[in-house]
Amino acid sequence: GSSKMEKKTIADTSYIKYKYYSIVNDPSKTIRNNTAKVYLDKIKTTVSDYVVISTTTELHYMKNLSTGTYRGNFIKLTAGTDFTIDYTTGILTFRNTLSSEYVVAIDYQYTDGTWLSDSTSGNPQIIKDTNNTDSLSTEVHTFYSLGNYQITKYNGRDNFILEIRDLNDTVPSIIDGGKPVPKFPNIDGYEANIIVDYENGVFNLQPITGKPLHDDLYTSNTHKYNFVAQYEYKVKIFNLRTDIVPMSEKVVANGKT
Repeated sequence: GSSKMEKKTIADTSYIKYKYYSIVNDPSKTIRNNTAKVYLDKIKTTVSDYVVISTTTELHYMKNLSTGTYRGNFIKLTAGTDFTIDYTTGILTFRNTLSSEYVVAIDYQYTDGTWLSDSTSGNPQIIKDTNNTDSLSTEVHTFYSLGNYQITKYNGRDNFILEIRDLNDTVPSIIDGGKPVPKFPNIDGYEANIIVDYENGVFNLQPITGKPLHDDLYTSNTHKYNFVAQYEYKVKIFNLRTDIVPMSEKVVANGKT
């Protein structure tokens, strides 16, 4: 393969939706690794769905246990296939973007032996409702896509540039509301570093579960800043024979045409 240079302008309003959720309920306690159980209600079940929690069970919302309950038909998802969890940050990442109406519930064990569900009669707790309501959903709003995968890692010079600019194309000295400006490359001890996942073409702002940009981005989706990125990424090239009949080609990937 070869590399290709790319320049992207990414609006602050275009954070990745329906994919990243916080599972942290009590920051004073540590979640035991590999104990999380994630459940999904797709609203419309199919014959092939193996329902493990039915509408006979009332589930509470983790973010606000006193805000009513929900009943649904939940299937249990598979770790490593359907989702991954960073137990250090408490971030749940779905392999595929969820449909907006899906409902997600979770349970896990703390290192002290207790379970999240101990406070709700042994039932998992909901972290995403059908409307992704801010007061009920634990969705994280700090992840953005760079638009490509397999990005060449920053070499300490100028092969990877990522900075935030206001709508006048100027790098701000402070974010509206008095917040620190997200920065790359990272500065030790700085509270607003930008973390880049080069392999998957994603970057996220610190603090990961906070609201590092202007408040009205999160309340009214107001666009005030852009991220400007310039980088190289790997491109796969396949060489074909020179005597191919025009329009006769067919590409098959993973058994699909």
